[in-house]
Amino acid sequence: MKTFLSACVIIMAVSTPASPQQSRENPLSHSVPNINLSLDLGSRDLMASALGDVETSVSAVIYKFDDPLLMPTLLKALNRGIKFQIICDEKESRKKASLIGELAQAGAEIRLWPRSQGKLHAKFVLCDHNRVLTGSWNWTKSAGGNNLEILMDIKDDETVATFNGVFARLWKMSHPRM
Repeated sequence: MKTFLSACVIIMAVSTPASPQQSRENPLSHSVPNINLSLDLGSRDLMASALGDVETSVSAVIYKFDDPLLMPTLLKALNRGIKFQIICDEKESRKKASLIGELAQAGAEIRLWPRSQGKLHAKFVLCDHNRVLTGSWNWTKSAGGNNLEILMDIKDDETVATFNGVFARLWKMSHPRM
């Protein structure tokens, strides 16, 4: 029993910061991502909610976009003056079902990932450069309704900063939509 109590005291001492400065440096103080399965909460609903909360900008890397149920949320954000920068797979953007052209016409800045660099299968969305949603979820009808998808909602400053850097790199590697 003494050993158990001693272990509890040690754990409390290690996990309790001695000062506010120490709290900022404590790796345990990072926010834990909210992990969502489409079985529990529709990924489309989570994405729509996040996009509805955006105040200034959306930066997205997507494979393709053919989900008409997500379009009203995106158009509403564009009409509120939200800046959209989207990188999409070049081949997928040219398919008949693609809604990328509609987003471009509504004011989104679209860049295309050249197939010479391989298929763009990365998926993440930066909201106001301080929140990232990433996982298996595509902006597609099947992902929004039929597939089992995972979507992580991350607000950790370091992780979001890393995704901002990745987005900037991919933006430079992609080319404007003509």
